[in-house]
Amino acid sequence: MRETSNSFSLEISKQNSQQPKHFRGGDKKVMKKSLSLFVASSMVVSMFAGAAYAADAKNPGEYLNELGVIQGNGTDLKEDQSWKRQDVIVLLSRLLGEEDEAQDAETTHEFTDVTNSFYDGFISWAVEEGLVEGKGNGKFGFNAELKNQEFYAIVLRAFGHDTTGEGYAEVPELAVKYGFATEETDFSAIPTRGETYATIVKALETEVPGTGKKLGVILGLIKEEAPQAAAVQSINALNATQVAVKFTAAVDKTAAETVTNYAIGTNNPDSVSLSADGLTATLTFGAGEVEVQNAVAVIEPIVSAADVDKTTAKYTQIFSYKDEVKPEFVSVEAKTNNTVATSVTVKASEPINAAVVKINGSYYSANFGGTDTAKITGVALEVNKTHTIELINLTDKATVPNVTVLSTKTFSVVVDQVAPTATLSTSSDKTIVVTFSKPMDSATVIAGLTNAVKNEVLANVATLIPTAVNGSNDTKFEIKVNEPLFASTATRTLNVAFPGSIKDSLGNSIAAGTQAVVLSKDVVKPAPTGYRVVKDGNGNITKIEVNFSEALAAGTPGAVSIVNSNGVNVTGSLLGGFTAVNVTAGDKKVVYNANVPGKASGQFAFSFPANLVTDTSEAANKSDAFNYTLDLGAGSTTFSLPANPITVTTSFDADAKVVKQVLTVNFGAGVKGGAVANSATDLNNYTIAGKPLPAGTIITLNGTQDVATITLPAGSIAKTDANAVVTVSNILSLNGAALNSYVGTIGVTDNTKAKLTSAVLNSDGSLTVGFDEALDAAPGLQNTDLKVSVNGSALNPAQVQVDLIPAGADAGKYLVRVETLLEVNADTTQNFTYVDVDNSGTFTTGDIKVATGSAVAGGFANLTAPVFSSVKVATVAAPTADDAAGNVIEGNVEKVVK
Repeated sequence: MRETSNSFSLEISKQNSQQPKHFRGGDKKVMKKSLSLFVASSMVVSMFAGAAYAADAKNPGEYLNELGVIQGNGTDLKEDQSWKRQDVIVLLSRLLGEEDEAQDAETTHEFTDVTNSFYDGFISWAVEEGLVEGKGNGKFGFNAELKNQEFYAIVLRAFGHDTTGEGYAEVPELAVKYGFATEETDFSAIPTRGETYATIVKALETEVPGTGKKLGVILGLIKEEAPQAAAVQSINALNATQVAVKFTAAVDKTAAETVTNYAIGTNNPDSVSLSADGLTATLTFGAGEVEVQNAVAVIEPIVSAADVDKTTAKYTQIFSYKDEVKPEFVSVEAKTNNTVATSVTVKASEPINAAVVKINGSYYSANFGGTDTAKITGVALEVNKTHTIELINLTDKATVPNVTVLSTKTFSVVVDQVAPTATLSTSSDKTIVVTFSKPMDSATVIAGLTNAVKNEVLANVATLIPTAVNGSNDTKFEIKVNEPLFASTATRTLNVAFPGSIKDSLGNSIAAGTQAVVLSKDVVKPAPTGYRVVKDGNGNITKIEVNFSEALAAGTPGAVSIVNSNGVNVTGSLLGGFTAVNVTAGDKKVVYNANVPGKASGQFAFSFPANLVTDTSEAANKSDAFNYTLDLGAGSTTFSLPANPITVTTSFDADAKVVKQVLTVNFGAGVKGGAVANSATDLNNYTIAGKPLPAGTIITLNGTQDVATITLPAGSIAKTDANAVVTVSNILSLNGAALNSYVGTIGVTDNTKAKLTSAVLNSDGSLTVGFDEALDAAPGLQNTDLKVSVNGSALNPAQVQVDLIPAGADAGKYLVRVETLLEVNADTTQNFTYVDVDNSGTFTTGDIKVATGSAVAGGFANLTAPVFSSVKVATVAAPTADDAAGNVIEGNVEKVVK
């Protein structure tokens, strides 16, 4: 049997996810539904490649013999023989736990070619169950060998797929669709028993989606292991904003990802992510909330994944942590399906506030967005070449930031031409989730899956436009059905058609095909899963948020009633009362705004009425009444900058002759200043373009200490950048609240003077002069901006000619030449040219004679001539030439040419 790459999964609905009874004395209808779902999940073969069966040291035939599925003496398992029609029926009866029932069944068949009465009951049972049909003319086909086509037809029927009446015409398509075979399978071939044994063993060891159980356990062939009790094993800080909570056994995803189930001190995490194995929850907190000393960490009871009636015990621990570990550059990846990669993904060891990135010597923008990963675009990297990436000033989110100054890696572009695959599941009664094996081109997915859903008879099903799932990196998309499904049934099987136009992010196309998915009617009411008290930067309570177990329909929630710890009704007086905010369709939380935001402390009983919210299911289930006792605490310990907090003012400093830039930072609250810890006037608490503010920066606070004015010194900005990354962190407010680290962008202008960097003597005696950046074309470098000295004497500027080099290897540099005068005598043989050092117009002491003779003419001096013992070029003390930003070039910079 060949394995197939075609795979998709199916989640069993909430009302059908209870443990099924197995056939050995169990409910056959429930069992057959589970088997049908197993086949519909297309996992029978496609997941087998990675499935390990219990008898790793045995061959599949020996293992099935031990389970009693096949019978043999342990040495002769007939693995090289083919299946006879009657023998495969006996095999399937044992798999389904109906061997005794089948063998003792009343003989109802009338086949004339069944010559062994042992098989009468089995054949009658198989015909009644719809597993087999006769060959016609009263013949069963006794002792006939089964080809793949017929074998797959019988197995499909045994596992709940009705192929009766189809003959075998559709079997190849179904066998490929459900993973039994591939497009290359020879359906006319006769399989050996050994080939089928391996398939059956892997099927028994594969978990049926939505049950948490292996197929063999459901069938009663494999003993079910008792689930391990879940408990909190440990809680450890990973970095300045993340904490890992490990459990001894898998826990429920919804419960584990509810932020109010965790706290360090008075702070809940902003988000929680549970690992795929259900054993580790990663908590992400705000700035300063993990770096604490002797705070109490609390983990509320979390529901076990194996048993919803069991939870972990409440867990508490004294928690202290200070982040003193520098972030590391973990990995770099560039992919293409062609010859050039246009993006690079870098990953750090922890969430990053800011970094400067260079690839092959060029700067690129990299925004980590507070995460550990950044995607860099706008590159063009060829395959089959080695590239170099540098991360400069890699800065973490610690209260006192840890900075790795330089990390370098070399890498090559990976060519990926593998076609993406898709799996199907459901997230609600009318939402289909399509999960791809790699990041996709979302535009092609949305276009390809629009109007792609069909019903059981392949008629169009109305759907909304597909959407990408946030945070999935374009690997998950949702298709919402937009028509009634459950008017007369509790389950529906829909089909999703995948066109070949769907492509991954690199341009690889998916294989066209159709996959099935089962949706089930939702009859479960939305339930509250936790609450959150929201405060502003000054510690004032602004709203209460209540989270729910599922997406909610649009509407206005009912009013909440509040009683304090003394039993007094304070519904209208606590913070002026609370007003419900309209729920947006799809939200999973209800928000109540405080009418008069302020500080409050103590515990209050909040009572929420029945029918507060309605879910988005077709049944429109409404919530029950519930209560929460909210601990409002004593106020916030952090604050954030308001929207658009930084403005930049640019002017020209006539004295320094450079661009002057002043940044104004609005903190929204009074902050500390002066020579104290966590001061807003400390240069180290700011960065621009990944670099700390340089010495010479001046920072002052206004009278109310809520606005900082930052004056940048000349030479602090080397290049004009409309989107320079700026960070503000490690600052405390006057009431002790810690600033949540701010990362944003501002426009900055080059305020660094261009500097003379080179002066080269050419073969014709001219000079080529260069600066470290391009100068403004108008008026450009003038002879009055330079001081040319020959033989120790400074020339008058009138004797120097300066011209911009417009093209060639030296484009943008300047050609400098020294002019000469001709001294004419009565005796022309006594003519000579000279450099008029003092610009007197006549040859005087101090002038330099260049050449003599009747052929001598005026022009330019050849400074390579031996007569010139030394040549120097310098910028004058007060030059006028400037760069594109208006900064005047730096004066008194000298280069020795000769």
